[in-house]
Amino acid sequence: MKIKTTKPNQKKTTTLFRSAEKSLLYAFTEEAIDNTLRKTLVPLMRGKICTVVTFSPTEKTWQLKRSLGLLLDKKLRANLELSAHKLIQATKDKRKLYHDYLGTRVIPLYRNTREISFWLFPADTDKHFPPDILKYFAELLSSALKRIGAFQQVEETTSSRYQLLLDELSEGMLVSDAASRVLYANKAAADILGISREKLLRMRLLELIHPLDRIKVKGYYRLLKKKKVFISERKMQHGKGHYITVQRTARMLPDDRMVSILRDISEQKESEYRRDEFVSIASHELRTPLSTLKIYSELLSKELRILPNADDALVIVDEIKNQINEQTNLIEDLLNLSKIRAGKLMFRMDYVDVNALAEKTVRQMRSLIRGKHRIILKGKVKKLIYGDRNRLHQVIVNLLSNASKYSRSRGQVTLTLTQNNRYIKISVHDLGIGIPKREQKKIFRKFYRVDENNPDGFGIGLFLTKDIVKHHKGTLLVKSKPGEGSTFTVSLPFAKQNKDL
Repeated sequence: MKIKTTKPNQKKTTTLFRSAEKSLLYAFTEEAIDNTLRKTLVPLMRGKICTVVTFSPTEKTWQLKRSLGLLLDKKLRANLELSAHKLIQATKDKRKLYHDYLGTRVIPLYRNTREISFWLFPADTDKHFPPDILKYFAELLSSALKRIGAFQQVEETTSSRYQLLLDELSEGMLVSDAASRVLYANKAAADILGISREKLLRMRLLELIHPLDRIKVKGYYRLLKKKKVFISERKMQHGKGHYITVQRTARMLPDDRMVSILRDISEQKESEYRRDEFVSIASHELRTPLSTLKIYSELLSKELRILPNADDALVIVDEIKNQINEQTNLIEDLLNLSKIRAGKLMFRMDYVDVNALAEKTVRQMRSLIRGKHRIILKGKVKKLIYGDRNRLHQVIVNLLSNASKYSRSRGQVTLTLTQNNRYIKISVHDLGIGIPKREQKKIFRKFYRVDENNPDGFGIGLFLTKDIVKHHKGTLLVKSKPGEGSTFTVSLPFAKQNKDL
């Protein structure tokens, strides 16, 4: 490769060297040295070879590691590799300019146990530049290379330490690019997938996804760029051929690569499936005796109303009926949970008047709690929503029941209806025990209860409520402080036809 240049004059040479000097004083990367050599010395050397070469040791000899500046041609590169040991030995012995080696001058620049660097330039360079300038420039190059070598060694040491740390993690860690090619995998990731790290680094994650799940990963990269962090569950092929369920928490890096944390949740999923099967079967079996009890309690209530002085007995029977209703609701929640897991929860969509729904639900709840709490309904809305009336009734019942359950005796529970430009909001506020901030994200999980000492319920009401709201393309939020009560707010979009009452 030749670059046609004219013989440099002294002024131009001085300007270029000063510019190169500044660059090399602050060079911390090989790229900086390479740019300096190309912009400064290549033109000054009249297009002849001007490069910094670096050799690294092997078991028997030294191998050319890299060249910076004007790239070496193939013939010269081959000659350097063949006679690298001779070149290194000669410069080590003489400690001075090594003349006329392959038609070039050679100056040793930098050496440690891992590599050695030389500056190669045309043999007739001293005709145009004083030796002291060349020597000074060689010192600048040597200093820059030492600085870069030190930084690289620190980075390698740090990387090695992080590698050891990452290999101790019980969770799998992968780094991949936009094409899902695996760029890094720790030991746990290889163990989870049952594939060696060497093989993983030659694969794409998409190859491991179950065929039925592959449609779900379309647009995954674009979605992650928007969200930055995304949690998903996928069936992935294990090295032994079977499929496992993996939870993947992916985060987008600044360079558009993805770092993913993998957890094998196959056993957890199997446990949930068995539990849901048991709950479904048990719930169906319990409905029959409860229905019978409900019929008998109604008959008993009618008989007692005929008899004189049966008021105390009627109170007891009414309490029995309330407890039967409570158990029936719990069983319905368990059945709904099983349906959600199976994707079979049915929704009968229609236009819903939220005002009428709220009034009806409040009346029912007042009759159930019988003065234990005061339930107040505030506000009205002018828009309809499109949803399942019974499911939305269930949402309000769950929120009012929770508010009553965790409120002080005879406390006040307020149901407020409001609307903005897009949503109708249903807020339930209580003056109860409140929810600590660290618990507020957990309360929507299955079987999670804030107060474990409270025996009522299975801890699935809020989980069902959130799922129903999500199906209606709405949101469910909570604001709470311990000792000051809680406010749960459901936001539901207007009907598409934007109908008014």
